[in-house]
Amino acid sequence: MSRILSSSIIFLGWFFVSLLVILASFLLVLTKTFDKKIIDSPSKQMGENITYTTYLTSPPPLNTFSANLEKNDARPLLVEKFLTENNSSMKGLGQFFVGVADRFGLDWRLLPGIAKKESNLGKVLPKRSFNAFGWAIYAGENSGAVFSSWENAVEEVAKGLKTDYIDKGLTTPDLIMKRYTPQSKGSWAQDVNAVMDDIDK
Repeated sequence: MSRILSSSIIFLGWFFVSLLVILASFLLVLTKTFDKKIIDSPSKQMGENITYTTYLTSPPPLNTFSANLEKNDARPLLVEKFLTENNSSMKGLGQFFVGVADRFGLDWRLLPGIAKKESNLGKVLPKRSFNAFGWAIYAGENSGAVFSSWENAVEEVAKGLKTDYIDKGLTTPDLIMKRYTPQSKGSWAQDVNAVMDDIDK
């Protein structure tokens, strides 16, 4: 009887040890797969060409994140920094500004530069128009284009700048000014150029 009991105990011991080994192996494989998916994920917020690592414990210092970003494309971060420092209602659209500029072949600083000059980045504009760019503004209170959102405004103004300015050789603020705001004596282009330089610092 004691032999049977001893054999049963030994069998149960080996059974539980084997079960624990199998479970530990499964968890190890699962963890490695999960970590790889996290590390290889592209950042949807900052753009497809920027990769990031999700930290399972605590995030890295801000300067570490910035250094990693600059290795790829710092432009969205620079635009976002500019919008945030100026307390713009367009905060959060740094990547959008850069993506639209790339799509239409514009200098990535041009739209934020115009928005700063024309409306102090969306602070002074016709009500419910989202027209931070002074786009199609003429004499009269109700003049100017009305857009459905900041994104809609950025995209439509970029498209208009591409078609009516860039494609016609008006590629710099000094040249754009002649058609965009012909009454300006040069200060418009100077201010837009200064803002563009400031964004890129």
